[in-house]
Amino acid sequence: MASVQLDNLEVPVQTPPADEAPLLDAVARRCRVDVLARPILPGGPTRLLSHFLGQIDDHLVIAPPQTAEGDKVFLPKDWELGLSFELESVWVQGRTAVRDHMFFPLHPGRWVDGVLLPRPRELVVRTNRRVARQRLRRNQIVIAELWTRGQAVDELTPHSCGRVTDFTSDSLGIYLDQDIALPAQTELVIRLQRPGDAQSLQLRAHLRHCTRQPSGAWLLGLSAVGEITPGQRPELVRFLALT
Repeated sequence: MASVQLDNLEVPVQTPPADEAPLLDAVARRCRVDVLARPILPGGPTRLLSHFLGQIDDHLVIAPPQTAEGDKVFLPKDWELGLSFELESVWVQGRTAVRDHMFFPLHPGRWVDGVLLPRPRELVVRTNRRVARQRLRRNQIVIAELWTRGQAVDELTPHSCGRVTDFTSDSLGIYLDQDIALPAQTELVIRLQRPGDAQSLQLRAHLRHCTRQPSGAWLLGLSAVGEITPGQRPELVRFLALT
């Protein structure tokens, strides 16, 4: 712990541990987080899905966890939780417990259900060897069209359209003009195409977050990007890197 001198009085200054940097970044981005609850109800799911909503003082706020099928799961107060999330080149794990349930101010005028958790005292940070996140240059334009899984993928079906901003081997960042208005973990079908190019790439992904930006646009985060047919997954990096 560092200290500063004020009028001949030495005052300790709390310096956040270096391991907390990925956590604070993940909260700011509202990243997806996997939740393991203890105890586990008999026959219940072993892993739940959620995402960060924000933080209040020394507490984190996550969205109510869901099963892989999209069913919300109520977590009683004081239940122990294991959290794990991925952020670019690192994988982070930590333990906490349910402090309370609350309404969280996601945006001005919009309050959502949240679960309040004390910030984990210790974090385990491991290096992830996957491809690092790459950003597209300003003169690189890749159009991304998005449909909900199960919809007909054509121009007649209502869908969203945006522009790719960054990517890894299995995640995408996309700018949209409006909120996609879908819950986290919704499975989507994406079609990527360069203007004036007949070639396109069609993939599937899970919605991680849709966050309003200062410019008024919306940043869409997609994870678990993968192939619709075998062998397509490596094409994502090649397709975007050659743009």
